Amino acid sequence: MAGVLLTAGWLLWAAPAAAAAGGCRPETPAVAGMARHDLRLAGEVLRVRVADEPAEWRAGFQHLCPGAGGPILFVFPVPQRMGFHMRNVHQPLDIAFLGEDGRVLAVARMAPGRGRSLAPVPVRYVLEAPAGWLAARGLRPGGPALEGLP
Repeated sequence: MAGVLLTAGWLLWAAPAAAAAGGCRPETPAVAGMARHDLRLAGEVLRVRVADEPAEWRAGFQHLCPGAGGPILFVFPVPQRMGFHMRNVHQPLDIAFLGEDGRVLAVARMAPGRGRSLAPVPVRYVLEAPAGWLAARGLRPGGPALEGLP
């Protein structure tokens, strides 16, 4: 996730104090504070971090070094059209917009420093991971549903 999150009319920016002086970090306080949760996909257990509070939504993958952080599951209180921006993100990310039933509705690739991705329909869950992580596990529209969503 990146610096800007558009949700139900809100525009949320990450705190400037979180910015590292031109570098990346192996972990940030926001990511370290995220709960861990196990999802299931066709018998495989996928360990994710859960971002279910506004400060966690804003932080996401910001300031993390490439390969750090692991997948993050964004959980929103009600389905909404969510938008994600790549501000202060140091690695390409894949983003999956999930329906309430855990099915992937859309997937997008986002490059560091540019672009924005907007959910095509209201979603309650968004799974963000380093580029290639979703495809390696068969997470795609029309594929199997994730089970065990919080």
